[in-house]
Formats: sequence, structure tokens, C-alpha cells
Amino acid sequence: VHLAVDGRGLPLSIVLTPGNINDATAFAQVLDGIRVPRASTGHPRTTPARVLGDKAYSSRAIRHLLRRRG
Repeated sequence: VHLAVDGRGLPLSIVLTPGNINDATAFAQVLDGIRVPRASTGHPRTTPARVLGDKAYSSRAIRHLLRRRG
């Protein structure tokens, strides 16, 4: 289970994968699923302001992905 939550712990994106899926691959899928409605009109936010994760998500591939996404 790969999960993204907001500051209150509410789920934003969930991806279920078999145990043999690379964390960087699942991380990209979780980020792609994030859609946060804006208070005003407009498209939902898809880029989080901050990303926190455990040691499993501390890889060169994930850092590179985050830099590319802005």
C-alpha cells in the first residue's frame, strides 16, 4: 500500500501494488493521483508543496522525479 495524505491525515491518493514493485514506480503513481481542490476557482493542485516519506522513499530516482515535477 502506497498512500499520500494531507496534513490532517486524510487520504489524497492510494496505490495498491504487489510486493515486488519498485518504490520509485509506486511513488510516481501516487503523485499522479493527487488532486487537491483549490479554495477559489481553477484546476485542482497536483503538485504538493512538501513531500515526507520514510527511508524506502529516499532514492536518487525519487529525488530526480521530484525535481522534474517542480
